Amino acid sequence: MWLVVGANGQLGRCMTELLESSSTDYVALGHNQLDITDSVPVEKYFEEIRPTIVLNAAAWTAVDDAEGHEVAALRVNAQGPTNLAMSSAQVGARLIHVSTDYVFNGQANIPYTVTSPTEPMNAYGRTKLAGEIAVRDVHNGVSCIVRTAWLYSEHGKNFAKTMTIRALRGEAVRVVDDQFGQPTSAHDVAQLILDISQLKEMPIIVHGTNAGQATWFQFAQEIYSQLGADPALVSPVDTAAFPTVAKRPAYSVLDHSDLPAWGLQPMQNWQVGLSDSIESIRMAIQKETSL
Repeated sequence: MWLVVGANGQLGRCMTELLESSSTDYVALGHNQLDITDSVPVEKYFEEIRPTIVLNAAAWTAVDDAEGHEVAALRVNAQGPTNLAMSSAQVGARLIHVSTDYVFNGQANIPYTVTSPTEPMNAYGRTKLAGEIAVRDVHNGVSCIVRTAWLYSEHGKNFAKTMTIRALRGEAVRVVDDQFGQPTSAHDVAQLILDISQLKEMPIIVHGTNAGQATWFQFAQEIYSQLGADPALVSPVDTAAFPTVAKRPAYSVLDHSDLPAWGLQPMQNWQVGLSDSIESIRMAIQKETSL
């Protein structure tokens, strides 16, 4: 029995779709069904359903808002995982906790490994690192932290959907070309999480991003190209052109070289992952808009 927490987010939705397709029993909960920041209902719910695998895909993801509301973000990103880890331990469930590239300082020039020093550069990163530490401290040995980044899918709001709208309209866009990362399909992360759950022993930390690297500009160009739009409509700019409240990492590329040692297949190249998802994204946009 799986318990998917944060089931209304794009990763949560991709995870429940995968579990459904594999005929796996699961319970999916959004914030309205379970407030993970309150330990009492969390403990009660776990005792009632006694899950064997718990996925925490719930998070405060508003990076800029976290700068002015760090305490509130900390409740969701650290106290919430603490409560889930404690209740998971009490019922003997495995816990897979989703984290982020923002736990690093974003100043590297080679991919971050799972053992690279953490040094968050903003409030969001600090709260997510606090969540990682809580999970390791409370539920070490039967928990796994999956760091991911630059997520997209046909669900919710994300960069790929925004660019798809602009591409279908034939609009010119200016996109940052000095931040490097790994565009990552939420469907591919869901598959990795399922694979991790089936291991006899789970790794403590896994980096779950698609292979390769790109800038946001290159990602946008690839979206335009795969949709049959003119990639020349995408123009490169530097980060200074779009000031933000929270500092953004210049380099967010994560290393996956340890995955085969755990019996896990590295995730596919990001362009291939996008190709697998682009029609679903197009269809979602056409349903949501008049395009």
